[in-house]
Amino acid sequence: MPGKPALILEPDALEALLGDPALLVVDLCQPQNWRQLHVPGAVHVNPSELVSGLPPASGMLPPLGQLRALMARIGYTPDKHIVAYDDEGGGWAGRFIWTLDVIGHTRSSYLNGGLHAWYREGHP
Repeated sequence: MPGKPALILEPDALEALLGDPALLVVDLCQPQNWRQLHVPGAVHVNPSELVSGLPPASGMLPPLGQLRALMARIGYTPDKHIVAYDDEGGGWAGRFIWTLDVIGHTRSSYLNGGLHAWYREGHP
């Protein structure tokens, strides 16, 4: 996957990339939806892992150690093209892409329409 990927990726384009070792697909759906349906090969990140959860600003980034542990768990490497999606209209996928931007990662895309578009279009 040479060059910088498109920020918004259509489901057909993602399906064509599945199996590429340079791709990391991240599912930010609610856990019950993840268990029922997800893009093949996707790793699941619970949306709560993207926030500190600590008052008075519970939406701040988690502590650096927690963020490092999350990235290690999902197999993050700086050379990966990461595609994020969710089941709630894109808010959590957008938050994940923003988090990647904060750590300096620029090879990321948002799956246009998220899990709903993937399923509606009949992808595996």
